Amino acid sequence: DLHAWMVKHLEEHPLFERISDEEVEKDPVVPLVRTETEEGKKVERNNGQKFLACFRRLANSSDD
Repeated sequence: DLHAWMVKHLEEHPLFERISDEEVEKDPVVPLVRTETEEGKKVERNNGQKFLACFRRLANSSDD
């Protein structure tokens, strides 16, 4: 439920765009995010499901 809520709100926000699955799978860091972060390790210990959605923050005109 949390994953779905976060994806929904990030997709609706004008300063974020979702990174394509193809681009995510090419990123060498993605496997590490799933297995080497504290959250990834916790989910692994609890035999939970892992969900991944990657977003890119877009430039804001006030960031200049």
